[in-house]
Amino acid sequence: MRKNVIALMLVLPLLFIFVVFSSGNIASIGVSVSASSIKILNAPEDGILRIDLAEYNDDFVIAAEVYPGNAANRGYTFKTEAVEGTEFADVTVLEDGTLRANTVGSARVTAVSNDGGYTDSFVVIVSSSKPYDLEISLYGAQGGENLVERSGDVFTAEVTTGVYDYTTRLVPIGFAAARTEVVSGFAVIDEAGGTITVPFDGETRIAFTIADGARGVIVRYLDIVASTALSSSGITVNGSTGTLIALETGITETDFYVECESIPTLGRSVNIEDYRVERVEGVSDGYRVFVKFYDDVGGEFEITVNCAGKSETVRVSFEDFAFYLRSTLPVQGDDVAVLNGESVTFYAVPATVSVDTSYVWEISSGTLSADQISYITSADGRSCTLTAFGKGTFALTVYPVRNGEILDVLPAQISIESVETVTSLQITNKTDLGLAK
Repeated sequence: MRKNVIALMLVLPLLFIFVVFSSGNIASIGVSVSASSIKILNAPEDGILRIDLAEYNDDFVIAAEVYPGNAANRGYTFKTEAVEGTEFADVTVLEDGTLRANTVGSARVTAVSNDGGYTDSFVVIVSSSKPYDLEISLYGAQGGENLVERSGDVFTAEVTTGVYDYTTRLVPIGFAAARTEVVSGFAVIDEAGGTITVPFDGETRIAFTIADGARGVIVRYLDIVASTALSSSGITVNGSTGTLIALETGITETDFYVECESIPTLGRSVNIEDYRVERVEGVSDGYRVFVKFYDDVGGEFEITVNCAGKSETVRVSFEDFAFYLRSTLPVQGDDVAVLNGESVTFYAVPATVSVDTSYVWEISSGTLSADQISYITSADGRSCTLTAFGKGTFALTVYPVRNGEILDVLPAQISIESVETVTSLQITNKTDLGLAK
């Protein structure tokens, strides 16, 4: 019996040692192993992942590993942050490591271990060979602030009836303009003049479409909620009273929209050869008036619109071609400031109803050299997007062109200063921009 006890005493410690160390894991005896590093296993060799949004379909899935392999906590998370001196790209990493890119620019993607906060990272540079977004702006005919508010793919503006300037900006820049279409309600879009006429009250939806976007067709909507402008006569022309129709000299026909209780008529005029009136479909009190002038008409005169015993005067002015410049800046003028590295789009807007006009855009260096300024002109020549890299001054000059020839008018010129930050802007009034010589 004693021999059995002695034998058991010798065997039990050996059996304990065998059970502990046969597992091959020290942690099994209560010792916790801490993380010492983390590595992104499929990071690009040069530390930079380049993505073209037009070709990228969430193809890159980040694989990371926490070391040592027997660490007690091998969990990790991802974070994205800006790369100093570059535009921040909207990049996110899903729980499974899928990298999702939403905008162009640069971002640093970092894997962070839960234990110890160890990191490994790489840089993502996102470009796009096709547009992926579209921005819409709407302004009163006399300028002022952008009237549009954005929520996702829909832009909304609450206005009174009248004529408004609009601009579109594709992101990234340098692509052809969007195709516009009235989906519901009523509005008149002049793409060449960059205006939207809202002659009647109610709700109107306009679709702006890019057929070949980075992720397929891009559609953005502008919803306009219009209330009728105040009118003592109860008659509005093109949505307002005291309407001025500015035509380029040589044009002999025009049309306008009248909102009134019954079919409008025009008073006799020595300048009008003929006119006709059509009811606007779907608008109870809406009419379209077509006017033909005599060939030798010119100067400025008035047309009287009669309706239900009341009348409204419309001024018609024939003028030499003129234009002015509008931009995506919060304030307009011929002396403006832009932020270093930020893109700004300028638009040439005719001041008269005109036809077949394009524009030539030129940059003149000041304290900034030409290689510090990047600019791209739209396919239709109506806009130019520029970016200044560095602090300094330069000038933008615009010439109107028709049938391949520069028109005999003064060009529009804007002095531009590129700054780091802007707390306030002082500008002069727009003068001598695109006026006839």
